[in-house]
Amino acid sequence: MSPVTSTQLLQELRQVVPRNILLDSAEAMRPFECDGLSVYRQLPLLVALPEETGQVQWILRTCHRLGVPVVTRGAGTGLSGGALPIEQGLLLVLTKLNRIIDIDPLNRTARLQAGVRNLAISEAVAAHGLYYAPDPSSQIACSIGGNVAENSGGVHCLKYGLTVHNVMEVRLLLIDGECAFAGGAGLTDEVEPPHAPGLQWRETMVEIHGPVLADWQRLFAESWDRYAEQPLGLPAATPAAVSDGGKGRVTVNEARRRMGIQRSLLKQIKRAEHRIWFATAYFIPSWTLRRRLKQAAGRGIDVRLLLPGPITDHPGARYASRRYYARLLHSGLRIFEYTPRFFHAKTVLCDDWVTIGSCNFDRWNLQWNLEANQEIDDPAMAGAVAAMFEADYANSVEQTAEAWAQRGWHQRLLEWFWRRVERLSLKIRHRRRR
Repeated sequence: MSPVTSTQLLQELRQVVPRNILLDSAEAMRPFECDGLSVYRQLPLLVALPEETGQVQWILRTCHRLGVPVVTRGAGTGLSGGALPIEQGLLLVLTKLNRIIDIDPLNRTARLQAGVRNLAISEAVAAHGLYYAPDPSSQIACSIGGNVAENSGGVHCLKYGLTVHNVMEVRLLLIDGECAFAGGAGLTDEVEPPHAPGLQWRETMVEIHGPVLADWQRLFAESWDRYAEQPLGLPAATPAAVSDGGKGRVTVNEARRRMGIQRSLLKQIKRAEHRIWFATAYFIPSWTLRRRLKQAAGRGIDVRLLLPGPITDHPGARYASRRYYARLLHSGLRIFEYTPRFFHAKTVLCDDWVTIGSCNFDRWNLQWNLEANQEIDDPAMAGAVAAMFEADYANSVEQTAEAWAQRGWHQRLLEWFWRRVERLSLKIRHRRRR
């Protein structure tokens, strides 16, 4: 495949983004030939200055299709050569994506676009007595996107850490637009402690390819447009089919408006013939779900629960869930508690059907939260998930009906107390909904 010329790339990009965000003349591109390390200079094929996220996606898709490499640039103040263009590539400059989306003074967080200046963050929160700690010497001009890419620091980093220690979440657009990840993993230091890697939470994520990606993008854009001040404006995704892929779909639960996850789960439990292996971080199930699981065990189905052990971020939720153990164990269910670290995965395996996502299968998730899961109906995937379950069972303690009946009064008191708290919170929630 011969190299793409500047004229060809310009013609392709003009079909999907405005002409005025594209620079193709040597004179117009000259200011972008290097970053702060001016010893090294190189003009790219083209410079793009997108003004919205949708334009970034179209640019990346076009470059991926044509085989054109992309270098992303912020303000260009770095001294590492990280934003040096490639001769046969496109330079993607994000300085026009400079909007601070929202500020939450109570939680000391802000959501913003990659082109926002470092110092502008501190200026925006100064009225709340706050500031953004990482302060490179170029903070008056450098952008937060460049800071993330280079893990910038400054004087304050001695006390508050580098950029990586002050960023809770990053949303990425991949150049191919053909891959997504679903699961319940959090992007915080609590989930993966930098100083204690052995205590990172046990998570499960699934990598997704194929036409179902369009459903994930549509759901994401739907949620964004409902709550954000500015629409996301993403172009419709049209990912190609995967030759060796299995059947799958996206299911959603949303505050009683859509109950796809719950309906699908109950249907699969009822249909199961061999196994129902159930993993969740917070197990406070509805009466209907408990009944379906007990009925399945009564039919001779291998029903197992994989739940967190003593290491958990919400001990109260764990104690409340343990109030259900006795009746479930007597109904024939097997219960395993994962002990090495906090178990935060959300996965269900019913025969060859799998669901993985953000839903914890407790009352809050199933009735009130916005949750999304990827369902897969595929024997090969089911086999891989079953092997993952088996490995987790090997690192768990199985609770038996006999041992459970002998637990101490202190344990029983904590279970009773947190069960009362859970019931009270449900009553309060129901009253507010009336």
